[in-house]
Amino acid sequence: METMPLKIFPRRKQGQTTRAPDVSLTYERVSSFFHMRLEDAAHELVRAMLIQYDKFFDLTQTLQGISLTALRSACRRLGIERWPYSRSGREAEEANITLEDNTVSIDTERGDGATEVNIAEGESHEDIEMEEQQNPDYEVHPRSPTASFVEWYVNIPLDSEEV
Repeated sequence: METMPLKIFPRRKQGQTTRAPDVSLTYERVSSFFHMRLEDAAHELVRAMLIQYDKFFDLTQTLQGISLTALRSACRRLGIERWPYSRSGREAEEANITLEDNTVSIDTERGDGATEVNIAEGESHEDIEMEEQQNPDYEVHPRSPTASFVEWYVNIPLDSEEV
């Protein structure tokens, strides 16, 4: 692990007359951003440098942060092989809620009553309706039969009209 500070020299962005200030990184400085996503840390590193320079100079330029590649490379040289950020419990719950919101439930009518179909993201309710209209024999089999249904079905006589 390097104890000397590493310097990152951000390139001049298109449309800017000057480049962003150099960013000096140490393990301690980088480790203070471990609670953030890598993308957010890259942006905040330059923003923190801007605040430091703004005390001495009138800097009003908009900074876009250092690149993820530059930050990853600097982290490896500082002895950080992998960015240690992990989602907090609340963020993980929000991700699960978002995933659940992308699954849609649709009630379709079959001969034996209403059944529920889950549609994965990318396939809409209209797609199902169009397929049903184009193919009148289209059947939806959303789940395997329950134990009570199987028991009922097995116990029905072959000549019964219930089926």
